[in-house]
Amino acid sequence: MLELGISVGAGTDATRVARYNPFAALYWLVSGRTCGGLARYPSGNRLSREEE
Repeated sequence: MLELGISVGAGTDATRVARYNPFAALYWLVSGRTCGGLARYPSGNRLSREEE
């Protein structure tokens, strides 16, 4: 979607990021890891910290 110029939104239903802190969700998007450190997604499915 980003490559096509489509705006992307992010959110969580707290099934993996079970905290109210929004930075926990941002960590999930950038690292692809749960709060416990379990790797869930490869780098191609994650956002970099520089992406808008």
